[in-house]
Parts: sequence; C-alpha cells; structure tokens
Amino acid sequence: MNMLFTFFPLLAMVVTIINAFIMKGRVRPHIDQNPELEPGYNKLLKGFVFFSTIPWLIMGFGILTGLVNDPLECLNIRSMNPVAIAFSSYCFAMYLVAAYWVYFNGGAEMLAAHPGLIAYHFFGTRREVTSVNGIKGFFAIMIFSGVGALAAFCAAGFLPHLSHTIGR
Repeated sequence: MNMLFTFFPLLAMVVTIINAFIMKGRVRPHIDQNPELEPGYNKLLKGFVFFSTIPWLIMGFGILTGLVNDPLECLNIRSMNPVAIAFSSYCFAMYLVAAYWVYFNGGAEMLAAHPGLIAYHFFGTRREVTSVNGIKGFFAIMIFSGVGALAAFCAAGFLPHLSHTIGR
C-alpha cells in the first residue's frame, strides 16, 4: 500500500487542526476589537475541529484494520463496505446537523455575531459573510454541493477504480 494512502487520514487531521489555527489568526483582529466574543470563537473552532476530524478517524480505522485498502474506497458506498457506509453516513449526517443548526437553531445568528469565520475569495479579494441571510445562502450552496458530490460518488462508484491505479 502506498504510504500516502496509509497516512492520509492522519495528514487530513493535521491539516484540519492547522486550518483551525489559521482561522483563529484570521479572527484575532475581531477578538482584539471585541474581547467578549473570544469564548464564542473558541466554541465554534473547537466544534469545527471535533466534527471535522471524525471522518478521518473513521477512514483511519478502516485503513488500519484492513477493511479498506485506501482512502478512496471510503467513497464507494455501493461496495457495502462497513467503513464506506460509516464514512458516507457520517458525512451526510454532518450536513443534516449543520443545516439544522444554521437554519433552525441559531447557528447563522451565532456566525454573524462572530465575523471572520465564513468568507470567500472573489477575484483575489477575501470577503467575509457577516449577515444572517448571507450565511444561510452560503451554507445552502455549501450543503447542496457537498451532498451532491457525496451522492455522485456513491451513485457512480468510479473513484475507487481510479485509486487502484495510483501508486501501485
């Protein structure tokens, strides 16, 4: 097995944690300007790290136990592999929970009150999404594209076939 495939989940977890530190640095000016927001930022970033590392733990478990040969097999739910089912189910559930939180449980309002976490780049300029409706729109695009990609991977099942040609 290719070493990159073996250690991919660990690498992904490290990148997730580094991303949280980068986000913390990006919101530092907001915290300096309004220090009472720091506990909310910390809660949001800890939640991001916690919920974003679980898929990599599932994938790593599958690789270490030999239930999957490489990370791309986790996208092949049609194989009925328990790791692929757990990985895809968790990702889908995470989208549902995120949608519920943003739209019905005050998540958009919390993110709007803590600017700097939701942003996009437009022609080289970083723009923060700070309105409740903007955050809800941003999440709609994110959720539909994520669920659409997950559904396409599950329906097509083509990625694992490509994975057997990489590094072998």
